[in-house]
Amino acid sequence: MDAATANKRGVALVALGRRAAALEAFCDALGFDERHAPALTNIGNLLLEDGLPNDAIDYFRAALVAQPLYGIAHRNLAVALKRLGRRREAVRALRTAARLEGRRAGGGA
Repeated sequence: MDAATANKRGVALVALGRRAAALEAFCDALGFDERHAPALTNIGNLLLEDGLPNDAIDYFRAALVAQPLYGIAHRNLAVALKRLGRRREAVRALRTAARLEGRRAGGGA
């Protein structure tokens, strides 16, 4: 197994409603690669869903240190910041996400 496979396993477990097992799979992914941005982001997502936006922000920012152009982490960071009332930072993160996602879709420079 590798980080990507463990992360995909975690995503499947989330879809099945098995959050504890999903968290374990995301942590397994980080055991293979501590800078695996998708796994870091997915842990942040779980924390955000649990009402822990400050903790989620730490994981989203770690994902962005590992992979600065990871649009999903920028978008989810925006959601967490907005929940904390940090609107300016949230807008900045959302604009970055939109720009990156536009590039990925081939729609922007």
